[in-house]
Amino acid sequence: MKGVKSVRKLINMFKKDDTALSIGRVCAVGTFLAFIGISVYLAVIGRTWGNYEAFSVGCVGYIIAQLGNKYVEMRGVKIGDKEGMKIGDRENG
Repeated sequence: MKGVKSVRKLINMFKKDDTALSIGRVCAVGTFLAFIGISVYLAVIGRTWGNYEAFSVGCVGYIIAQLGNKYVEMRGVKIGDKEGMKIGDRENG
């Protein structure tokens, strides 16, 4: 039963709310796994790939964009303290 609980915890990390998976989280993890997998594969077999630079920049850029999105969603950036408050109304509110 411990394994089932672990799998449920893992799946819950990908959920946006109680019923839906977050496509951004699933894509970010998939991108990270593809980046690591292809990088390790190329290192192990000792080969190069002409498009690796574009691939790695794209993967890292996507992961950074998702982390930035998560930061904004987690209230890391506050625009106003009250609901419906406009930017610049902080001193009036």
